[in-house]
Amino acid sequence: MIERPASVVKELIENALDAGARRIVVETRAGGLGGIRVSDDGCGIPADQLPLAVARHATSKVHVADDLHAIATLGFRGEALASIAAVSELTIRSRPAEAPTGAQLTVRGGQLGAAESIGGPAGTTVEVRDLFFNMPARRTGPADSRKIAEVVAAYTLLHPEVRWRLVSNGAVVFDTPGTGLTGALAAVFGHETTRRLLPVVSTVVEGAISPPGLTRSDRRHLVIGVNGRPVRNPLLQRAVEAAYRSLLPRGRAPLGVLDLTIDRAKVDANVHPAKLEVGIADERALADGLQQAVETALSRRLATPAWPRRAVLGLAGGQASFGRDFGVAEEPVPYAPDEPDLSQLRAIGQFDDAFIIAIGPDGLYLVDQHRAHERILYDELVRREAEGAQPPLFEGPGSDETLARAACTSAIKAGRPLDPGEQQELLRRLALADVPTTCPHGAPTILRFDRRFVKRQFGRR
Repeated sequence: MIERPASVVKELIENALDAGARRIVVETRAGGLGGIRVSDDGCGIPADQLPLAVARHATSKVHVADDLHAIATLGFRGEALASIAAVSELTIRSRPAEAPTGAQLTVRGGQLGAAESIGGPAGTTVEVRDLFFNMPARRTGPADSRKIAEVVAAYTLLHPEVRWRLVSNGAVVFDTPGTGLTGALAAVFGHETTRRLLPVVSTVVEGAISPPGLTRSDRRHLVIGVNGRPVRNPLLQRAVEAAYRSLLPRGRAPLGVLDLTIDRAKVDANVHPAKLEVGIADERALADGLQQAVETALSRRLATPAWPRRAVLGLAGGQASFGRDFGVAEEPVPYAPDEPDLSQLRAIGQFDDAFIIAIGPDGLYLVDQHRAHERILYDELVRREAEGAQPPLFEGPGSDETLARAACTSAIKAGRPLDPGEQQELLRRLALADVPTTCPHGAPTILRFDRRFVKRQFGRR
């Protein structure tokens, strides 16, 4: 259950949320191997219950057997503190708000020390030192700073009403205002990225996802939760990816957060030791609802952003060091176009009879003529099918793959010379495409080189 420092942080965060905390501070050193402290302002633990809190299979979250059929908390097995204390020196300090004093208890390698009375604020603080002192093989692993940051970020996005603070080696990684999803997104992904995200709202899911022009190199930056619990679920992941269909280049993935709310009686959170996977009744129907909600959000991607620039920039948090040091908010490719305005492009020639060279107000463009024409034809086929018109070459409704193949077959090929009028007409039609930056197979259609990039290559300012 406790495989790495991030596992400790996850379990302590869940305890804090279950205690009703509105403020959670996570502090780590040396990737967790140098120490972990999680503090909260939750309900606290009475002094006489501290020894029970670190005992195996002791929990205050399940009262009757039927509670196991509708788990309403993130933790419920009574194993977390005991498991952590078995492989570290754990000190827990806690005071309920109504108690005049609190209590402190230290456990090392499962051996309980004597509880003592202390003062302090209401809530609970758990400190973990000398992690894996009795399991030296686990201490030889790499520092866990990035994984810890990802864990805290996931819970931050799924519980944005809580004020979160993450500190690594004495430096603040991010600090959220606890005022809702916008503030949490700004802290985790940065202000500019947050401003471009699209809201997702339905009876099944709430959250925010990126438009097709804003992607990351892997799936780590898309958080999927079920009733506030981060989960790994291949079917739900595929549902999100299906919503993007031909919108993303190969090897790129969306970012954001999607929290699904379903009847707790239909969720089994006890199918994975670390509770990262859950069993879901009617999983297919849930995935279909998720895909539809994301598709709806993407269909509105050309509308005004949900979070105005001024509002987002006024938020606390969003330190640039989060993305640089922990990889959670990786910057876009410098010259990849993000929903560019192609209507102002002027074709000036062809390169290798395969790429149109164009100039725009924001830089120099190279447009792959074959892929651009593919996108134009594909959008036309999709539109005709949606209108009930029979696309040519088909006897029945075409799948996305079938339409993409048809577009590819009919598109202008690389190696074909185009006169200036044909070049400009192709750019004009591409500007009207739903997603001009990728072909139906997800490959890029455009490269943009802005002035700063070009000057930098020549060593000019």
